Amino acid sequence: MAQDMKALSPTGGKKPNYAHSIQGRKVLFHVPRPSDQLLKQHIAGDFTARPFLELARSTISARAHILDIGAGVGNLTLYLSLFAKPSRVVPVEPNPDAYDILRQNVAINDILCVDPGYLGRALGEKQDRARLRLRYQRGTASQSQQEN
Repeated sequence: MAQDMKALSPTGGKKPNYAHSIQGRKVLFHVPRPSDQLLKQHIAGDFTARPFLELARSTISARAHILDIGAGVGNLTLYLSLFAKPSRVVPVEPNPDAYDILRQNVAINDILCVDPGYLGRALGEKQDRARLRLRYQRGTASQSQQEN
């Protein structure tokens, strides 16, 4: 993985704001801005766009490699990491306010499959080329990125 998972530790000893049981599993949500519409769903004890997340989970094989482009606060990253049993989830998110919340949520839920190496980056950050190659092995997908 691009960075050590210890890099995802919460900064400043921040505590999770909300703990819920979702699908029989304890899920913690860090909510620094309770008035934020997306985070209100986390306060209520659920993920935003849950039907979409469940559909995505049903199409992803265990041990898959998942690329979450535009990860935001980590709604998809967190849900799939907890419930889809992926081998690796790579969130891509340029907004530091959003990816700080993502980092907090990953850390407080003890998720080890998230690769934070593309936090702080965006696709289209500058004009350039990138190639994403998907290789399928034994029912799982892996990806690699090549920059020109």
